Amino acid sequence: MPVSFLTTEQRSRYGVFNAVPDIAQLGAFFHLDADDRRRAMAANGARNQLGWSVQLGTARFLNCFLDNPEDVPTAVVDYVAEQLGLQASDLKGYGQKEARWDHQEQIRTGYGFTAFAGEQWFALACWLYKRAWTTGERPIVLFDLATHRLGPLLGSVR
Repeated sequence: MPVSFLTTEQRSRYGVFNAVPDIAQLGAFFHLDADDRRRAMAANGARNQLGWSVQLGTARFLNCFLDNPEDVPTAVVDYVAEQLGLQASDLKGYGQKEARWDHQEQIRTGYGFTAFAGEQWFALACWLYKRAWTTGERPIVLFDLATHRLGPLLGSVR
């Protein structure tokens, strides 16, 4: 989808943490229920357990995975680590480990997320075409609607 209608600032703010999530957002997106904790604790070692959990929350919050799962606000890591009984410092180095890719696949599979691929591109293009043709909405509105529509479809943003 062309994004020339987005400013440089708007493009740079997409798919990243632009601010520290507030307490309500932390509770809504980064809270780990018993099943989440069970899945996280199945990972090998504290770094992987914390990394897996941070990636789960990030996927919920941003609808994408980060290239480096350590690029999250300290408040997020602290909040998740506390729930797991781990130290926030346990996350150090997780973004360089190959396990992060396996964890992304586990999260996609276990939580019903779908990687954005060929058939989703076509379906989105058809939906956008119909919407643009019939509603006359501005490109930025279509962009916002498309990102909302893609909520359960995620992948790496870069």
